[in-house]
Amino acid sequence: MDKTIYLIRHGTIGIRTEKRYVGITDLHLDNEGIEQAYFLKNYFKQIPINIVFTSPLRRCLQTSEIICEEKKQDYIVVKEFREINMGNWENISIASIRKDFPKLYEERGKDFASFVPPNGESFRQLSNRVLLAFDRIVNNKYENIMIVAHAGVNRVILSHLLGFCVQDIFNIQQPYGCVNKLILNDENPKWQYKQII
Repeated sequence: MDKTIYLIRHGTIGIRTEKRYVGITDLHLDNEGIEQAYFLKNYFKQIPINIVFTSPLRRCLQTSEIICEEKKQDYIVVKEFREINMGNWENISIASIRKDFPKLYEERGKDFASFVPPNGESFRQLSNRVLLAFDRIVNNKYENIMIVAHAGVNRVILSHLLGFCVQDIFNIQQPYGCVNKLILNDENPKWQYKQII
């Protein structure tokens, strides 16, 4: 059975003036992010979707609500799809962390996969929880699936499917409002991938 997954990153959240570690900090979409969600709603108007899964964080819930309203479709919240937990670094600027905790900042740069910020989680831990949920979804009966999540979540899914090691996940670009199309068919057991938006 052919299976198509549309893996979406939520719209913008209005923190672009100063780069921050925003993992589980529960922010709303900004005006541009809402516009991006409406663009996605229009894009998917004629595309059949059997089921929608979303992160429980507000920026994903808002994106999902807007996309689904035209289709009069419900979505299912998957707690494992929340973004990486940055612990004590949540919502703190990258510049501040670099200045106040230079050794930890350097340590993270050397090993993204295993580094755990104080009271947070590593990308390897993120990958473990996300992929358990993703595998459950892939193995269900639905053919056309939408997942609305985060840059970190999408990257660990894509790195797993495309054979990237977790350490290299930042080579996978995931701009706000992007759509990754993943196709698995009976003839080719490897996932085909294309970023379509």
